[in-house]
Amino acid sequence: MNDERMKRWRNVICPEHGPDEEMRAIAAFEDQLGALPPHIERVRALISRIDPLSHYRAFENVEFVLNAIGALDYPGSPAVDVLSRHGQIDDARREVAKQYIACIRAWLDGKGLKEAKAENGIGAELAGKVYSALGERDDHKRWLAMSLVKTLKEYAYMPWDFISEYGDEEFVRAVYGSVLGRVPSSDDLKFRVEELRDGRSREDLFREVFDAREHRMGHLHRVAELLKREG
Repeated sequence: MNDERMKRWRNVICPEHGPDEEMRAIAAFEDQLGALPPHIERVRALISRIDPLSHYRAFENVEFVLNAIGALDYPGSPAVDVLSRHGQIDDARREVAKQYIACIRAWLDGKGLKEAKAENGIGAELAGKVYSALGERDDHKRWLAMSLVKTLKEYAYMPWDFISEYGDEEFVRAVYGSVLGRVPSSDDLKFRVEELRDGRSREDLFREVFDAREHRMGHLHRVAELLKREG
């Protein structure tokens, strides 16, 4: 992804290694669309202005953006300043944002309104607003909706929410790589996955690996190396 495209994600924390898989998928979809008309770029710019959802009119502004996606244009000015207040988002607002995300995803997946509500437990009023705003699907709307979902996740999701989107094997590999700096052996991988499938929680497994002697000793060795270099 070039610098111009990355500017669109200025309100999303980019991983150290560059755009993540979801961002690359959105960029690949954009490649299929070809050159974007100015009115589409204007709507995408709105998404780039979303800030933490602690703004007192946060969800009014989310609906404003949804309507802009549905109309594929944004002829006026955004409500208030499009989520420009910074602060902490409480759990209740986080849950509402997750409902918007689930509903937009259902729309992206081609599901009908009734199916979306039934599968995700989404409130009828919220689901009706999202589906009414987005209207009929087309590729430009899909690209914008994908970008909005990714952006809202930045503020609504905590680490465990992101982790829950991946399977047990991927989770175990990621824990070993992040905490121990290595891939699990085939036996370790099989054993850990079986533990999770037998009912062990991911949090419990993570704590065990994090507290392991291998992890503690690895950090102590790094402390010793730093002291040697600085001495």
